[in-house]
Amino acid sequence: MTKKKQEDQKEQEIEKLSEWQKRNKEYLKKKAQEEAEKVKELAEQKKQHLPNSEKKKVEKNDESAEEVTADTQENESEEAEKPTETETSEEEQDEPLDKAALRKKKKAERKQAKREAKETREQIAPRHVYRALPVLILSSILLILAVYFISPYSKLKNIEVTGNKQLSKTEVLDASSIQKEDYTLTTYLSQKAHARNIKLSSLWVKKAEISYQFPITFKVKVTEYTVVAYDYSGEQYFLVLSSGEEIATPVKKSQLPKSYITLDFSDKAMLKKFVQQLSGISNTIKSEIQTVQHTPSKATEDLLTITMTDGNKILVPLSEVAKKLPYYEKIKPQLTETSVVDMEAGIFSYRNS
Repeated sequence: MTKKKQEDQKEQEIEKLSEWQKRNKEYLKKKAQEEAEKVKELAEQKKQHLPNSEKKKVEKNDESAEEVTADTQENESEEAEKPTETETSEEEQDEPLDKAALRKKKKAERKQAKREAKETREQIAPRHVYRALPVLILSSILLILAVYFISPYSKLKNIEVTGNKQLSKTEVLDASSIQKEDYTLTTYLSQKAHARNIKLSSLWVKKAEISYQFPITFKVKVTEYTVVAYDYSGEQYFLVLSSGEEIATPVKKSQLPKSYITLDFSDKAMLKKFVQQLSGISNTIKSEIQTVQHTPSKATEDLLTITMTDGNKILVPLSEVAKKLPYYEKIKPQLTETSVVDMEAGIFSYRNS
């Protein structure tokens, strides 16, 4: 192996050495040089005290000593280049030290990041928060509403119907136009419209009200017209309501109550007007009325003949029923026999022949 190759090999080995090995090698080299210089100085001092013949011998010995010293230095450097067990253990110790230092560094960086984030939050002025607050609240409300309308809970409804006697619950609900797939919110907003639908759907309904009870309950309160009389027409009886309207469906005679008022009007407008006049009469008098017939005279076109349950008859114009009929309560105790109470022109009575 040539000298050049040896030098190249040494350079490669030096490059492979660790940092600690390099420092150790430099230290040993420097120490060897210092020792060589000390030895040289001592030799020079001795040489000065020796005669010339001996000085030459000493110089030759010094040259050989220098060669030995150079060889020794090379050997020491080679030994230094070889990693010892101690060096290996120190390198192994460096690795965990480096990891611990890296962990500490990362921990410090995290703390610094948290501190900076906290400082950034603290730097946000309250006015910016107040400005953003309405937007955040509105966005939250919209999000909640969106989720609510998507869910099936938005269409849950519990509908309660009260006050209905002639109409069934199904008929009331059908009349209201409230659908199963309608949203609870839209039903709440359309309460008046649904109540109006119920009222217009049937002659029986006098009034309809819908109230909402959180969270999903709707209470439908129905007020129905009462039956005040029965219109006898074509050998059939038809219900006459307190509104003056007549139900087109006939009633069987077996379904009639024990006591009732029978009306015999050919003109439905007159029938409705009589019912309206009757609303101002006391229940005591109304309970004694048996039949009401339209019996016009030459003087009075709208003259009515009212037959009472005690057999007495009252002649009274339709337009004056509410005004004159209440006097019957005062006249009745004075009648000693079945009589006719004529209220067409004035008020007087005579025996019913």
